[in-house]
Amino acid sequence: MADKIDKYAAEQRASASAEPLTFMQTFGLGDYAQWRLIIGVALIIMLAATLRLGGLFHDLPYSFYGDELHFIKRSMAMGTGDLNPHWFNKPAMLMYILLFCYGLMFIFGYLAGNFPSPEAFGAYFLEDLGPFILVSRLLVLAFALLGVWVIFEIARRVHGGILAGWLTALAAACLPPLVFSSQTLKADVAAGLFVLISVGFYLRTYHVGSLKWPILAAVFAGFAMGTKYYGIILLPIYGLAELARVWTHQEKFGRVVLRGTLVLCVFFGTFFLVSPYSFFDPTLQNFITYKIKSFLDPNYVHYAPDAAKSFEYGIQSVPAATLDVIQTLLEWASIGAPMLMLCSLGFVQMLRAPAYRWHALIILGPCLVFLLLCVTIWAYHASPRHFNAIYGLLLLGLYPGAVTAATHLKRWLPKLAAIKPRHLALAIVAILLLPSLAQTLSVNAKMMRLDSRALATEWIKTNLPGGARILMDDYGPEILPNPEAIQRRLAILESLPVRDSFTVHQIKRLDLLERFPPQHAFNFDELGHPWWSPTELTNAEMRAAREHRTMGNPLSEYEPLTAQRYAEAGYRYIITNSEARSHYLSEEAAANHPSYVRFYQSLQELEPLMIFDPADWQGKGPTVEIYRLP
Repeated sequence: MADKIDKYAAEQRASASAEPLTFMQTFGLGDYAQWRLIIGVALIIMLAATLRLGGLFHDLPYSFYGDELHFIKRSMAMGTGDLNPHWFNKPAMLMYILLFCYGLMFIFGYLAGNFPSPEAFGAYFLEDLGPFILVSRLLVLAFALLGVWVIFEIARRVHGGILAGWLTALAAACLPPLVFSSQTLKADVAAGLFVLISVGFYLRTYHVGSLKWPILAAVFAGFAMGTKYYGIILLPIYGLAELARVWTHQEKFGRVVLRGTLVLCVFFGTFFLVSPYSFFDPTLQNFITYKIKSFLDPNYVHYAPDAAKSFEYGIQSVPAATLDVIQTLLEWASIGAPMLMLCSLGFVQMLRAPAYRWHALIILGPCLVFLLLCVTIWAYHASPRHFNAIYGLLLLGLYPGAVTAATHLKRWLPKLAAIKPRHLALAIVAILLLPSLAQTLSVNAKMMRLDSRALATEWIKTNLPGGARILMDDYGPEILPNPEAIQRRLAILESLPVRDSFTVHQIKRLDLLERFPPQHAFNFDELGHPWWSPTELTNAEMRAAREHRTMGNPLSEYEPLTAQRYAEAGYRYIITNSEARSHYLSEEAAANHPSYVRFYQSLQELEPLMIFDPADWQGKGPTVEIYRLP
């Protein structure tokens, strides 16, 4: 197998150096000579679109995925003229792209006479999120389909054949985390695409000494960094590769230093252009410094909200965190054990082939840096969607791994002797993708079921009086505040030390709700949940500390009372759901959040006015319960 890989690499090197490529030819745009290539790629992309498109419309016109709404609302808030996101857990590039899309929506609506002013467009956004959610998901879908095409082109060039590109693209089209991440608005898909494009460009630098390729690689690494900080995993690999050119390409040390400095400057320059406030605001730098100091502190106990566990942060947590990452990768919702084994086998074969070793290191290096971060300063944080940063790179090892497996299979089963290894490799991958395909279709069907919160929202709009005082639990139905509720939120805003993250644009939002009253508005307060904190917080703690204000909405209430106390305070309805209650099921969580436990226990003494249980109509979502207080 190593000899075959060397042969392919030699052919690729000869074809790459035969003539210089234009920018459009970089990924093959200028040399599609055969219709079978076009048809094959088109069919794979159509398959990818089909698997993703159905789930794209889930829950519309609502969204019950908090991160998705967070991106959409923050992008629309930038339309007020303040381009500072005031929130740096994620960089701003995707928000700016969304802002551009929403700007186009306004222009077309204005020309059609639907929106006489930007304020009217903002009011429309507050009352009907559906079109904005759909536009954002279509944007993510476009990134995902482009990623399938890019991975085809890189695999075709690296492995020297159309079949290699088809096989790799087929896996990218069907892999569950790549499908599911394409159906909601998150930054993972876009950032993973930019990482992949960057590596594709940098691989060209092995055969061509032009500065164009490292500069383009640095630009797209900057795009990745400006989308979700994933670009940082490329920087050390490119730096080492540039330094190694003294030996691999016999270049003078001075030229190597200049190239490396140029790559570094272009990377950070691009990052600055697409997310400038990440540099102006010290939040990001303070956060990174805090994470590193905490990791090096032997006495620091860290709380991982995604894993809902506390652990001793530092070197001692690395072994267990490594097992956690491996288990995540082996899940069917991630790359899965069979695919991971084939990809690993492929990289072993690539590393064994001298002519392929450099390519393997450039592809595999960022993956190792990412995994290192996942088991150190971001221990117990990574979920299947986070690995979108490296899924595309890992799949570039699939073809040589599948060919190697096919070669061994032919030896064990003489009946397969007449089949070419690469054709058998395609069949192996297709068979291994069948369970993933079945799971994808099953999850898509589940996503399209009626959500309990959507049904509850419509019932609330029809049956509850707008003036009655309501306590709305977080993660629940979507409703808007009436004038009384607006005034209470404004009073909290005035008491906050600063306005940032969740609150900086709230005055504008509340003003629009007053000037353009929605058809259905309610006198409600929202009960928030400090999911990022191992213990409960008081309202004062929540509103005073910036670290809390950047993680949750300080306009919500964080000191739950009992149902009887709420009735005495004038509340007439409480709306809660099983997803919110599920945060306090463990003994540790219950002990650290006694007020929330008392709140939910007090509701058990009441008879619900309405219960929306998705099991009753084979739907989805949490069980929503509406109580009328005595």
